[in-house]
Amino acid sequence: MKYTNEQYAEVLFRATNEKTAAKQKEVVKNFLLLLSRKGVFYRLPFVVQKFEKKYRAHNGINKVRIEYPDKITGGVKKQIEKILGKKIFWEEKINPVLLGGIKIIVNDDLLVDASAKRQLDKIMPRSKL
Repeated sequence: MKYTNEQYAEVLFRATNEKTAAKQKEVVKNFLLLLSRKGVFYRLPFVVQKFEKKYRAHNGINKVRIEYPDKITGGVKKQIEKILGKKIFWEEKINPVLLGGIKIIVNDDLLVDASAKRQLDKIMPRSKL
């Protein structure tokens, strides 16, 4: 029987949730061996992605990715914390393609795209060839 990445993530989450660190380590080791024996170890990054999403949802943690064209400042982060609360897993990315402004993605959903690139694309859409 073939299992989905979501199913593997669910099993791993249930097996590790609210367990001691030692028990979690043992479960993860056995889980990795299981993936290897089934010949699906290559799916591990996708399973981990699903697992992280389950973990964050269960613990009320928001994943926030902020993209700036250059140096990232803390002022925006404080504003986001006021809106979403303190339980935030931050990802910060310098993205020079944005040209200016900011892009904020919360839990894999685009919340704000106030980048200069987007504004320019709205004014002058690229022609479809």
